[in-house]
Amino acid sequence: MQVETDFSFLRLPAVLRQIALSKSSLYGMISEDLFPKPYRLSERVSAWKKSDVDAWCSTRTQALSDVRPIALKREQRAAKRSAAGSK
Repeated sequence: MQVETDFSFLRLPAVLRQIALSKSSLYGMISEDLFPKPYRLSERVSAWKKSDVDAWCSTRTQALSDVRPIALKREQRAAKRSAAGSK
């Protein structure tokens, strides 16, 4: 059994820098369960576990790398069609 030993937390500005999305996009994804919810550290302080944010970034990067080749093939087919149609 592996015990988590990294309890580093990220506050909102650090999370936004790491994920490169707006605050409204972040909270929209949280409400749709597409991003981890923050932890309440005190009455007025919330933060995300760094490991949760890192894991989300990792899965997001993998998902994007799976989609890019598909999008590239679509663009190539569309370019061929438009080139064939202009002849």
